[in-house]
Amino acid sequence: GAAYCLSAGHRPPLIAFAHDRTVTSPRSVGSPLGMDADPQFVVSRFDLRPGDRMFLFTDGLVENEGPARQKAHIRKIVKILGDWGLDLAQVDRNIMAYVKGVWGDAEMDDDVAMLLVQVKALAAAPLAYSGAA
Repeated sequence: GAAYCLSAGHRPPLIAFAHDRTVTSPRSVGSPLGMDADPQFVVSRFDLRPGDRMFLFTDGLVENEGPARQKAHIRKIVKILGDWGLDLAQVDRNIMAYVKGVWGDAEMDDDVAMLLVQVKALAAAPLAYSGAA
């Protein structure tokens, strides 16, 4: 199904496509919210199929430093996300083990939020938002 991505200052998600075993990031860079009087945003559209994975995260994931000033690297997370021999729970555990290994006991300077999902099935009909509250 169709998915859309718009970023207001954070990095775009990582998308792992099961059908061709690639991991990519949609181009959706935009101005940080509230920083510009006339913000510009790029909306990216991509298709998700059953088995595809999506990893969303805040900038703290790659900006926090470990005790030796090392940082987590996106390319390592891409490698973990694209390991199709792992189920989603193991992907989650491996990402957490990796970043905890980088950060060690260091105090975080920035908050971190991560969300990992995998498409199980698609709706029979497109979902619509009516705008009514």
